[in-house]
Amino acid sequence: MGEKQYDQARREIKTIKYNTQIDLGLLESLTTEQLIKLMPTKIDPANDKVEYRIPDAKNQTRFTIDAGKYISEKRYDNNGNVIARISYATKLTDPQSIAKLLPDQVLSNIKLDAINDRAVYQVFDSRHNPEYVVNGEGIVTQFWHDKDNNLIKTCVYDSKITVPVNYDELKILLKH
Repeated sequence: MGEKQYDQARREIKTIKYNTQIDLGLLESLTTEQLIKLMPTKIDPANDKVEYRIPDAKNQTRFTIDAGKYISEKRYDNNGNVIARISYATKLTDPQSIAKLLPDQVLSNIKLDAINDRAVYQVFDSRHNPEYVVNGEGIVTQFWHDKDNNLIKTCVYDSKITVPVNYDELKILLKH
């Protein structure tokens, strides 16, 4: 059984997967009120799975806290393309308090680990097709698309790069 919670802007911010089973044969015969009564009244941290989403001002999911208490981040360009996916290595001690923060407050309230945090970066062409993907180890994959935006060629380069911290520097590095 699961529950989704939304903020006032109707954005999904919390998902709870209860370790409670319901006989599927009963679903058609139960009213909404009867189903609500079957829902647990509080979360069982040992068995229930809770995930949080922290949306940005454009309703894009900026941070996700998974049921294992790890946080990941998506960064977007002005066109809504995901240009970075970062998985932070340090387990959160209090995910609920982090989930209540505004997106621009999250990074200053979690422990960053420059060695173990993992990022994947994407650079898009002018038609919003992925042009490059760079993983956390510096391996670069390049993509070519035809005039109809169909992928026509992919190349994974043998040489690793040192990934710059700044996304604009990464774009300049890849285009040279």
